Amino acid sequence: MIKNTNSNNRWKTIILYAVAFIVVAIIVPFAISAIFKIHPHRHIFSAEWTADGYLGYIGALIGAAATIYAVRITIVNERKRQEEERIILAKPWLSSETLLLCSNKDIQEEENGKTTFVALNGELFGSSKEAPWAVKKGTHEINKTDCVIRYEIMNAGGNTATRLHFTLDGYPLFPDFALAKDQVKKIIFVLPLREGEKQSQYVLKFVYGDVVSSMTYSQIETLNIMQDEHGVTFSQSMADLLTAPKKENENGQDEI
Repeated sequence: MIKNTNSNNRWKTIILYAVAFIVVAIIVPFAISAIFKIHPHRHIFSAEWTADGYLGYIGALIGAAATIYAVRITIVNERKRQEEERIILAKPWLSSETLLLCSNKDIQEEENGKTTFVALNGELFGSSKEAPWAVKKGTHEINKTDCVIRYEIMNAGGNTATRLHFTLDGYPLFPDFALAKDQVKKIIFVLPLREGEKQSQYVLKFVYGDVVSSMTYSQIETLNIMQDEHGVTFSQSMADLLTAPKKENENGQDEI
């Protein structure tokens, strides 16, 4: 919808310029010529409008129009470049680090009031500032049916990531939040191998904005829980790592 509106406005501008050029290039010279003929006795109108004079007028007019157009294009391009640089400098860029925790002690040490634990609560994932009860009791079997992964997400970009919407397999884990430049959010994921699967994939998606525009970006990462001879383990290929920011939409409208 936005692209169609911009296209219509551009054509209106082109038509307006064309009409203005026709008026100045054709109608004005004829008007001047008519004045010469209507008032021949006035000294101020005693000049003759010759073909050479008309061609010289048109040439000067075209040269002036080309100069004005070139200056306008230069100004528009410079403003666009400055706007792009401003957005790039303020663009958030999320990066992540993962670590497989291999003891209940290591998991309990992450309980500090700041780290968020994400684990299955029935059929859905829930979040808490406390370690799972089985870990606290010491009955949790490490890497038997699930993997415990320390996941750190950091904003390595130029400015704050706003309205950050974080989902696991399409389900939101927290209310939307902001992540300032160089700020780190730490999460402990307890991810089970799904029943009947030898490899379970969990897709993390981050959707967020920046502080200088209405642009929206997204980044995706995949965590794999795989069965092995000892139980389960965690793995990632290069294709599974956190992707670079991708524009999702602009000015609140879906891209067409």
